[in-house]
Amino acid sequence: HMDVQQFLFRPGQVFAQFLFGLGRQTALLSARALRYDPYRQNAEKRLTRYFSWQWRSQPELDLGNSYSVESLLETLGDGVDHNPRYAQRVRDRFEKILERLQADQVLASWQYLDWDESRCQDRGWFADWLQSMVRVAAPQNIVDHYRQTPQLGLSKELPLGERVRAMRKKLDLNFAQLGQHLGIHRTAIARVERQERQPKAELVEKLEKW
Repeated sequence: HMDVQQFLFRPGQVFAQFLFGLGRQTALLSARALRYDPYRQNAEKRLTRYFSWQWRSQPELDLGNSYSVESLLETLGDGVDHNPRYAQRVRDRFEKILERLQADQVLASWQYLDWDESRCQDRGWFADWLQSMVRVAAPQNIVDHYRQTPQLGLSKELPLGERVRAMRKKLDLNFAQLGQHLGIHRTAIARVERQERQPKAELVEKLEKW
């Protein structure tokens, strides 16, 4: 017999860093991703994590982003077959995933921006569909969270490295996370912050835009 009066527990490593600070709202999406079945709902899990990092990595208040269908399919990986021989099945699966995320309040809404439904009657429509754009809106709690976050107001007169470091710290991102978001190797970002060498124009453009 055990006379148990209470249980003491601590959050695991997955959640602990998000309970306080700027990332606590986006952590809700990461937590929701863990609820999806890793075998039957792996695609939903991957896309939820992808969107949570996308919204966490940008300081803008307008959190409705546009993505090409092809880029989202690449994010889904093996969770969705990309074979053009099964074009309609691929599209049905893709849209079903987005509808599930909207129903689960991972997304507020999604819609095609430039896709003409009549193209489905044309031969080779699959290639055009892959290049079409999808507009995805963040859930309201994420939008409200960022609206309440004070903006840095960094002066353009400050060196690029200082501005990148300040924004990265504000969003609580490490070099690897920011590099993954921007498609830049983490060491390149570290060099920019430390002002070790003059970065290439392409790198400067990416960081300035971010």
